[in-house]
Amino acid sequence: MRRLALALLSIPLSAAAAERAPYDMAATPEATTVRQHALNQCRAMATGTMRAQIDCSLAAHRAYAVKTKLRDMGLFRTYAEALRHGLGRAKRVLVMGDGAVWIWTIANDRFKEAAQRIDLYHIKQHLWTCARALYEDPKEQALWVRKMKNRLKKEQSAKVIHELEEALVGLAPAQQETARKEVNYFKEHQGRMTYAQAEHLNEPSGTGAMESTCRQYQCRFKRPGQFWSQQGDEGLLCLDTFWRNGRWDLLFPQSKKFDPSKN
Repeated sequence: MRRLALALLSIPLSAAAAERAPYDMAATPEATTVRQHALNQCRAMATGTMRAQIDCSLAAHRAYAVKTKLRDMGLFRTYAEALRHGLGRAKRVLVMGDGAVWIWTIANDRFKEAAQRIDLYHIKQHLWTCARALYEDPKEQALWVRKMKNRLKKEQSAKVIHELEEALVGLAPAQQETARKEVNYFKEHQGRMTYAQAEHLNEPSGTGAMESTCRQYQCRFKRPGQFWSQQGDEGLLCLDTFWRNGRWDLLFPQSKKFDPSKN
């Protein structure tokens, strides 16, 4: 069965971005210099044609669509790249991501018939937030997280939500507010926590492959002493993506026989 899996993520191109407000490139003059993308975010999509194996899923083909926070073309780049890699022929389409709103906005807009799955690693991070609100002992926290994670893998998210709602009653106000936010998060994404289905269909339950690609982009734009204008930033990001998608010859026809991976 031909399957198309899409992973969409929002990642900072600098560690500094995690501590400051995102920098909106669209509101900045082109002459403005941005050092090491310090306040910029890169949004990335990977699409891969999946072929079922006995024990796992392998990506037969991969492609990437990347954008900064300029909002005009991101959705269309994502959709166009998916079309190039068999969206119209796929019997099953899967969209994966974390809890970022823009990801599911794209999924609902351009991939209405696709299955949706939220990354298990991000879910586990939210479980740990709950555990710290519920228990002081690290060992009890770890046991509780393991128990809830196993339930989610069996698609028993309703039990997890019910247990959290019951635990809210006995918490102090600060911990109660934290836990309530997490309950709302789990409710919002309850239909996307399909990890038993992932195992049954030999599909990924996480976006690790895409995370590693984001890291490769980060390394290219965070080298020592680098400074970027908006124009240079966008230009190199475009070139890097053409390279990764194997379409370098569209820019430089004389290089059709050139293999970038051997450069």
